[in-house]
Amino acid sequence: MSELLATVSGAEVKVWRPDAQHADNIAAAALRCDVHCIQWSPTNGALACGGADGRAHLLKPSGELLGRIPDASPEASADLYARDTLSSGATSLSSVAPPIRALAFSKGSRYLASAGAAAEVTIWDLKRKSKLKSLVGHADAVAAVAYSPGDQHLASAGREGRVILHSPVSGLVVGEMQAPGAATPSGVSGVAGISALHYSPHRRQMLASASADGAVRIWDTGVRRLASTLSTLSTDAAPSAVNDARFSPAAPNVLAAACADGRLVLMDADAPAGSNRHALGSIAVGAGATSVAWRGDGNALAVGASDGRVVWLDPRMIGKSSGDNSRSVVFVTAAHVGSGGVTSVRWQHAADGSAAASTAAEATTPTPMKTTRPHDSNGLTPLGAPGDSRATPPGGPLFAVDANAAERPERSGSALDGSALDAKERAARRAAELEEEARKRVERLLSARGTGTPEAAAAAARPTRGGAP
Repeated sequence: MSELLATVSGAEVKVWRPDAQHADNIAAAALRCDVHCIQWSPTNGALACGGADGRAHLLKPSGELLGRIPDASPEASADLYARDTLSSGATSLSSVAPPIRALAFSKGSRYLASAGAAAEVTIWDLKRKSKLKSLVGHADAVAAVAYSPGDQHLASAGREGRVILHSPVSGLVVGEMQAPGAATPSGVSGVAGISALHYSPHRRQMLASASADGAVRIWDTGVRRLASTLSTLSTDAAPSAVNDARFSPAAPNVLAAACADGRLVLMDADAPAGSNRHALGSIAVGAGATSVAWRGDGNALAVGASDGRVVWLDPRMIGKSSGDNSRSVVFVTAAHVGSGGVTSVRWQHAADGSAAASTAAEATTPTPMKTTRPHDSNGLTPLGAPGDSRATPPGGPLFAVDANAAERPERSGSALDGSALDAKERAARRAAELEEEARKRVERLLSARGTGTPEAAAAAARPTRGGAP
């Protein structure tokens, strides 16, 4: 069964099931407040909606309300809403909580990070339905949050143009990254603010940020520096903000950027710095592109537009020549026409257990950010390359249900299942786990002392492989 897609516009949330020709609206929910962002839980069992009322509304895929964070009784919620409703019919939410504009689930779905108009990030414990801690460090509104693979860090960014790495364990800032000439914490003008963050599912230390200056920046969170800047603008184009940027789940080097000028741009994150080879192709969607999401196999894209439409694309048909890219449009859905533009689109996570295991294994292996990759004749990794068992042949049905799925033996989703691993591999992964546990202990110790950095202390405390002291 193909993954579901969630969309939101204003207070209206919809869930779609696409097939080869169109998408069926299988669920809808109308909340009491506008929704600024949505995010599926890693298990796909819940859809979190960031509300203008300062709460995260949790929905089932069927649209049924699971609960709200912070939690409140129906009577208290109704009274709170009544007190903030003005005589004109508008709703003043300033006395409730700052609106939520960014959400991120932890790997195990227990914790939910939220951020918005306040200059802090809040981590919620969904099991206890309570606030776990607040993460500080920003001087202005926070527009994006993202957990790293394995939950080692929680990255946040906003109007300042800075990316801050927090420790979810201690709650302290463990790193900051900023482009040269960017705004300082005091708010000095510089690089435009950041609107979205996304970690690569293939490289645990690679983080992409979407900026209002028309650039997508790639950060190496391992060494805390800017790795590259990818511009979405052509030489004669006026500046246009990038509203969203997401890595492909199938091609390690490819990411998609949704631009305010109405373009969906595919880029090569491994392109040499200073070259123009990072642009893989683009297509105009007919209105401002507000959000983008990849399907789990990387062979389909959904783009939300400011006129209320959702454009479904085959990314393998998008080339550098914009004249023939209309073939990449599979179909268009009038998802929220009449109720405003699409604020956000998010596809459910891939149900393939092997893919989840691969990602988990990568997250627990302390390797530096890779920069090498296989190349085709043009020097770029092709989308849906041969050998990818999940690839759909170009021109084939993108949203077809796999008829043989039920006949295949079910594979475990755990990255550490020993049935397919020899003793050497299990020992290596166990060693990686122990090293990560030691790093966290050192980080907690240094957080209490308030000195040094976790990386430096871990490197100093780690014994050499040759046995020398």
